[in-house]
Amino acid sequence: MITALRLRPSRHLTAILLLIGLGGVISIWFLQLYWLAKLLISLGVGLLTCDAIRHHALLLRPNAWLGLRLNQQQQIVLFNQSTEQVIRLHADSVVTVNFIMLRYDLMHSANIRAWRRWHYLIIMSDACDADALRQWRVWLWWGLAQQQIAQDD
Repeated sequence: MITALRLRPSRHLTAILLLIGLGGVISIWFLQLYWLAKLLISLGVGLLTCDAIRHHALLLRPNAWLGLRLNQQQQIVLFNQSTEQVIRLHADSVVTVNFIMLRYDLMHSANIRAWRRWHYLIIMSDACDADALRQWRVWLWWGLAQQQIAQDD
């Protein structure tokens, strides 16, 4: 049985998201717009970047996923402070040595909008226990997760 993968804040993901946001702000200033429009758009990109860092990298928002585990039916369950959610992986999820990017659908969500959105979970190597991450990488790469993807797609 695979142990639960508990996530903690990731410095690597924080740095990556910060660089992406900074690149977006810099590229805005090369557009041929009035300086006030550039300033407002840059402010919006900065706020979105801060929100993404708080949610995905620092796990400060209440609905940020704090980990994943397998249930009795070998389904992946994401959990946070208040809820658990069974997910179905997409075939374009990425599993590497340094990070895991899971693209998933919520299986039993009462929220109709949640079914229509794309959902991602990015797990960096500094965001969890190394042994648990290794177990999950092996399971996601070779284990039952691949069988679930093949059956569902």
